[in-house]
This record gives sequence, C-alpha cells and structure tokens, in this order.
Amino acid sequence: MNDWFEAEDRAEKALQLLVQRKLTEAVAHLRAAIAVNPHNPNWLDYLGMALEDLGRHDEAADAYRRSLQLAPSRLDVMLRLAAALLRAGRIDEARRHLDRIGELDATFEPAYCQRILLHAQRGEHEKAEEAFYVARQYRDECPTCFFHMGQSLAARGLHDKAIYCWQRTLELDHDWPGVHRHIGHFLWERGDLEKARWHFIHQLRQEPGDVETLLDLGTLLMDQQRDAEAGERFRRAVELSPAHAAARCCLGEWLARAGQPDEAQAMLESSLALDPTQTGAHLRLAEISHCRGDVPAALAHLRCELRLRPEDPRILLDLSNALIDCGDARTAGACLKRLVRVHPSGGAGWQNLAVACYLLGHHAEGDQASRRAMDEDADAATVMHNLALACQQRGDYAAAIDWAGRSLQLDPRDVSLQRLQMRLRLIRAWRAVKRVLRRLFRLRSPADPAGSGG
Repeated sequence: MNDWFEAEDRAEKALQLLVQRKLTEAVAHLRAAIAVNPHNPNWLDYLGMALEDLGRHDEAADAYRRSLQLAPSRLDVMLRLAAALLRAGRIDEARRHLDRIGELDATFEPAYCQRILLHAQRGEHEKAEEAFYVARQYRDECPTCFFHMGQSLAARGLHDKAIYCWQRTLELDHDWPGVHRHIGHFLWERGDLEKARWHFIHQLRQEPGDVETLLDLGTLLMDQQRDAEAGERFRRAVELSPAHAAARCCLGEWLARAGQPDEAQAMLESSLALDPTQTGAHLRLAEISHCRGDVPAALAHLRCELRLRPEDPRILLDLSNALIDCGDARTAGACLKRLVRVHPSGGAGWQNLAVACYLLGHHAEGDQASRRAMDEDADAATVMHNLALACQQRGDYAAAIDWAGRSLQLDPRDVSLQRLQMRLRLIRAWRAVKRVLRRLFRLRSPADPAGSGG
C-alpha cells in the first residue's frame, strides 16, 4: 500500500514540475509512478505530453498507445497519438488513427487540423486546403488550422499567404509556439531584416531558452553588421546548451570574424567533436588555415565540407569563394552549380559562377551566368565589371569598353573601373596603330625597298 501512496505522490510532484517546465524531472517521476500503477491512463497522457515537449515523439506515441489500451474510445488521446506520429515522420500510421477518429466522430474538428499537416507533409496541398475548409465549417477561428495551413502554403512557395495565416494564428492565440520564428524566417529570406529581427525577439520572449531562435537571431544580426549583439546571442546559446554542435559552430564563426582565430579554431573543433557532420565548421577552419597561409590544410578542410554535401546557400557561396581563394576554380564551379540548382533566384550564386567559368576559360558559360546574375538582380555594376575583364581576356576590346562604360554609369566614382576603361581604350588605340603599321609594312615590296624609286 505504501508503494501506491508513493506513486500518487510522485504523480502529483510530476504535475507541479510540468507547470514549472522541468520536463526531464517530471518524466522521471511519472515513469516511477507508472511502474507501480500502470493502469492509470491519465498518468500515461501526462507522460506523453512531457515527452512531446522534449521532442521525444516516438516515446510520446508509445505512452499514448498504452493510454488508449486502457481507455480505447478517447478521441483526445487518439489525436495526440496521431500528432506525435506526424512529428516523428510516421505519416501512414498517423493517417490510420485520424481515419479512426473520423469513423467515431466526423464532426471532431481538431482531427481536421492534423489532417492539414498530414497532407502538407505528403505534398498533397490541395487535400490540405480541403481539410482546412472542412475544419472551418465546424470551427471558423482555429489557430491550429491557420498554423498548419501556413506550413502548406510555405511549402508551395506562397510566402505572403503563409505569413497571413501565421499572423491569423497569432491574432487567435498570441502565445502560439513557434509562429514568430516561422514568420521571421520568411521575412529574412525576403530581405526584410528588421521585421524578421522583431519576430525572432518576440519568439525569445515567449521561449527564452529556444537555442535555435537564438542562433537564427545571431546570424541575422551578423547580416546586419551588428556583430557585438550577435556574439551575445551565440554565447548565450552555448551557455544554455553546451553540447549543441551548431551553437558552437556559430560562435566559432563569430570569433573568427572578431579576429580571435585561436579561440575560433578551438570552438569549431569542439563542434566537430560533438557532431562530425556539422555543416560549416570545416569551412570556417579552412578560412582560418588560409589566413595563416596553410593552403594544403585549408583545401583538406574544404574537401571535408564538400563531402557533407551542404545545401545551405550561404555555406555553398562561402565554400565556393574559399575554393577560388585556394586556386581550385574547377571544384568551386561545381559547388556553385549546386548552389544555383537549389537556389536559382540568388544573384550572388550566378555572379560567382560566372567568375569561376572565366577562370576556367569557359567564356560562353561565364557570359550566360553573368546575364542570369543581372536578371536575378545581382550587383549589376560588379557583374558588368567582370564581363569587361572577361572580354579583355579574350581580346574583344570593343565589348570590354562597352561593359566598363555601362558599369561606370551605375557607379561613376569607382576608381578601379575608371582605370580599367582608360587601360582598355589605350590598348584598343595601340592595337589600331599596330594594324596600320602592319598594313604599311605589307605594302612595301622586298624588291623595291623604301627610298629606291626615283
């Protein structure tokens, strides 16, 4: 009997810990209580919810299954089980439980919320939209429906509509987890950095220990040249989660940028010790090695980074620049082709691909990439400057002068462009003089040297 009383005490303590967000301790107390009394479905429900909040979705699903064995007709637990399975990526199994809910009660609106997410994860976006409108027949103002519909719209590239849905989510429930971070990401991608920063800050007010948002905010602050504030965020992320490899990588990159290469190297190496597949760490170590003049070590790190097959546009762009700096234009070109495949609207990728092509002597491909860069609104003056240099390299001085002139119209104060245009004009004039002289010499006959006719 004492064991039963102790189990009750542990369960009560666990509920207090859940309110305090001390999830790991709450899970330990609940497991101890359930070991004594495995027939209480409510304790299993609480265990599942705590495990979900910890991101341990497979374990949460197991707790909900055990709860359903004790109370098979509870729609709320079936729904939590389906949601946990969706987060664990077990879509078909989640579908079976949602279908079962539909058989028991076709008017149970929360099940349609999860159906929106299920269809979005499967790429069935028209079905997601159908589920969204069916759900609104039963409950017009549902934050969950708007949130999941936003995810479906975002997956289709309909970012403005996605942001609208997420803003509706916040209007209906201003504490909805993760919405500010979602909005911040798309505003950042659109170039609206200040609004994105505002949303990341609001996300952190809701969840001060959200390491992922701290890293996002730190990286955005670096894009805004607010390096001191970025460093504070990265240090805080490492303090909160010392074993977080990405946090250590971000702090290592910041230390390198702050002119502390030794500290940066130690932080980056610790990141790789925690996770050898951490993207970006080898790249930043390569940059440190290159600055020290150790090109072989830099190339070794760059090859390690390439083997990880990064997809992040920023990593790919920096990786290609580092490869060019180390004299490996061929590999840089391959890296940039991957970049423009995954991010075809990025002008910087096309601009750098053009440079790599010119270095390899692939002028036609370089010209094509340059024009695509200008179509994608890259730095047009720099692209035209590169085109002028490429035309000069292949001896087309008229085209080189034309491109240099166009570039100067965009940036009239660029001294390097002024010098390039002057040099090209001088070269063209000298070539014209040489052509005249060659013509004059060809007109002379060997049998009739100059000055002999009279």
